[in-house]
Amino acid sequence: APVVTDVTICSDESYTWAENGITYDGSGGSTSVTIEGVNCAADQTLNLTVTPEPAPVVTDVTICSDESYTWTENGITYDGSGGSTSVTIEGVNCAADQILNLTVTPATDVFYADTDGDGFGDPDNSILTCSQPAGYVTDNTDCDDTNDQIYPGATEIPDNGIDEDCDGMDDNTLDTEEFNSRDISIRPNPFTTTITISLPLSLNGSEFEINIYDLNGRVVYKKRKSSIDGSIIIDELDRLEQAPYFIKISNRDNGIIVTKKLIKY
Repeated sequence: APVVTDVTICSDESYTWAENGITYDGSGGSTSVTIEGVNCAADQTLNLTVTPEPAPVVTDVTICSDESYTWTENGITYDGSGGSTSVTIEGVNCAADQILNLTVTPATDVFYADTDGDGFGDPDNSILTCSQPAGYVTDNTDCDDTNDQIYPGATEIPDNGIDEDCDGMDDNTLDTEEFNSRDISIRPNPFTTTITISLPLSLNGSEFEINIYDLNGRVVYKKRKSSIDGSIIIDELDRLEQAPYFIKISNRDNGIIVTKKLIKY
């Protein structure tokens, strides 16, 4: 009986048959070869089956020049600073080739750390990258990135030694003409749970915005109230801790702005 050798290779491979020493390239397709036996020896038959090579598996990745990428196919980490690259791993045993096309985008955008989350960044803490990361903003005008009550445009508390609105100074309005020309008082002070703000009767019915701040500039009380019979009563202060505070009374219609120091005991 003939001796049959069945072999399967991929189209990008080759096979050398020991019986005749000939190498058959897979690109030539499948074939069958027989060597006639002599002196009553068995015939030798090669049945070579060629399997088409599968399409390559392509991985397209884009990173920033300050980033890196690790390809799972070879476990190698490619640093964006090295620029774009293309890597191919040849498939064996008719496995598909693996191709990595790594595109690196230059970092051109500057973002600033917003540690306190107030929407304004620290000018001394920036990164150069391709897209805005979490915790970073494009504005770099914060003058204190550790306090979310301090930022450009924040409510300024006069005479507390803190520049809340980042204008380079602590405002002082306690001695303004507006304050001196009107009889506005707050009692009792020190207080426990309730204060009464006394206003001129001419301001009856006027709505005022009442803000109370702690010494760090954080708002601990904020409401709009109207003057009735020459006074405004604030009776929701029992939750405040015993400490000094600032109260700001403002009315946008007539321009009145009064800030005074309070003490809770």
